[in-house]
Amino acid sequence: MDGSARHMLWKIALVSLVFLVLPGCKRPAPVELVDGEILTPEVELVNVPSSALLGMGDIDSTRIFPAEYRKSFAHMLISGSVYDGLFLHKEATLARAIFFDRSSPVLNGRGDTVSYKTVDVGSLSLDVYALRKHEKRVHLLRPPADTLLGVQYSLVNTSGAGISYSGGQTYRWQNPLTTLPSPIDVSVVLPERLEVTAPTPATKISRRKNLAVAWHGGGNVVAIEISDVADPDRTVPIMHLRIARNRGAAVIPSAILRMLPGDRPGFLFTFSSDNSTMEHINGYPDAVLVQGTTSHSLYFQCIP
Repeated sequence: MDGSARHMLWKIALVSLVFLVLPGCKRPAPVELVDGEILTPEVELVNVPSSALLGMGDIDSTRIFPAEYRKSFAHMLISGSVYDGLFLHKEATLARAIFFDRSSPVLNGRGDTVSYKTVDVGSLSLDVYALRKHEKRVHLLRPPADTLLGVQYSLVNTSGAGISYSGGQTYRWQNPLTTLPSPIDVSVVLPERLEVTAPTPATKISRRKNLAVAWHGGGNVVAIEISDVADPDRTVPIMHLRIARNRGAAVIPSAILRMLPGDRPGFLFTFSSDNSTMEHINGYPDAVLVQGTTSHSLYFQCIP
């Protein structure tokens, strides 16, 4: 066989080998997801206001319960919270109600509206538990001043005795001693308690890898708030995520995780879900956000 014929046979063999090997190379290998493979992430990064009109910092200074950022002039809330750290487990329940008076804005020194006076609706109870009526204040920076807005209602249980969050149950708001034309009588059905099953606080996460998370319970939508805990007595939310369809699992892309500060040893992840309606109450001019919220907060250490 001459050289030209031998060369042609080698070319045919090489081409045949390429066509045999390429289909095998196209099969996806069973490897962990990495950044770039999630083309349409189910976890959305969302923007929220810098502060919540319905802020609960005066009754929840350590942010055990997730804040509510939706715009509403009145709020009736029952919230069940669970916290898990590496060596700490806590549970708590909060009932809270507040009714702002849109006709009485509170202004700062520049003339900006920073809040509103509140309305005293009389007594208020959730099932058989009477909420405590106490002052609602706001601190103005310019000029510095501590301003009384009026009253708010709250009841916090961290000991296990008293009001407690029970998923799937109906809770009833009432105010038998009312200042309104007719008493409040509103019910809310609570979503099943949300519990994160993976990862656990013993897991160290990496900002450079996609993070698979799993849970059970909750309503139709799941929110994830990621907070900086450089000051353990005052967590600071730095990122909000939303999962529009509750399937009990999701993957947070590394492209999102890499936006977190790189010099922190860890972050607090708060998973929450709610069931809420906007109700109209006789004698109060604005719609009232009636809400049941379940949340599970976990502290995750980060790999340097």
